[in-house]
Amino acid sequence: MGSANLVPQLQIARQQCLTAAKRFERNRKDGIAAGKHISRPPFSYRFTDPTPRPRAAGVLDSRLVPDEQTAHLISELFERKASGATWLELARWRDGVAPKPEGKRWARSTVGRMIQSRTHLGEVRHGEHIRADAHEPLVSPPLWRRAQNEPGDRTPRGNYLLSGLVRCAGCGRNTHASSGGLRKPAVYVCVTPEYELCCSTTVVEKIDTEVVEQFFAGLDRLHVIGDPSHAVEPR
Repeated sequence: MGSANLVPQLQIARQQCLTAAKRFERNRKDGIAAGKHISRPPFSYRFTDPTPRPRAAGVLDSRLVPDEQTAHLISELFERKASGATWLELARWRDGVAPKPEGKRWARSTVGRMIQSRTHLGEVRHGEHIRADAHEPLVSPPLWRRAQNEPGDRTPRGNYLLSGLVRCAGCGRNTHASSGGLRKPAVYVCVTPEYELCCSTTVVEKIDTEVVEQFFAGLDRLHVIGDPSHAVEPR
């Protein structure tokens, strides 16, 4: 009896799934045609009316309008990218002009997606549904195309005091400096593949501070003495 009832139950469930998928596709198509933005508003935009809909998901009016506080930053962001800035430089610039809450940093991938997004051209899209004049654009088409160029040379990492000088305590090979990632200390790291067992890391700040202290402590023992025999005669 259970096996006999399973087939019609699966057929009913499949029909319900197909009906829901068609309803979603129709709603998505109608929403894009009306110029509505599906998902969270991107940086530099806000919803026309962000009031939550009663007893339903979404907001009352999800069409986009420029955010008065951040809209002016978009054109400069695209100009910097068009001028050859790297993703890291753009992310750190964003940290200065529009810091994220709780002290978090903007990620390079986030900035990259922002540059590639056509939302700033006034376009909304979801899947195959597109409307080109849905809201006020913040970037002109020529500037958007110029910003799609290749990023500038990658920002060099490991530009620390002892880069290339610190050696691994295990294998004696040179180390290189790494920024360590978000909220992690920079380190000198040994990544020699054939010496995996002796790979080690040293915090940059600790060893740099120690070397600087030792260097200036040694200066007190140095004395500069002039040699009269090598004096330079004036012309």
